Amino acid sequence: MKMKDIKTLITSGTILLAGALYMIFAEPAKENTNVTSPPSQTQTQSTTKQSTNVADYIITPQYATNATGNELIDVEFLSANDGLSL
Repeated sequence: MKMKDIKTLITSGTILLAGALYMIFAEPAKENTNVTSPPSQTQTQSTTKQSTNVADYIITPQYATNATGNELIDVEFLSANDGLSL
């Protein structure tokens, strides 16, 4: 065998070994089951009634500011620029 062939085999073997070790020892992705949605008006008014309405999951600006700690800034949209100039 030529020296180039030996280097290729060693490099390929190392990459395959690293991939195999990663597949064996990598932790599986954890599912986040503790995701909370913002409280809706129906949930705050009546906790005994279960509602699966789409409107129950709308994130309001007040909820977003409370959850992230960031504050809202009033802005005015001027134009869109996609980076192409004609």
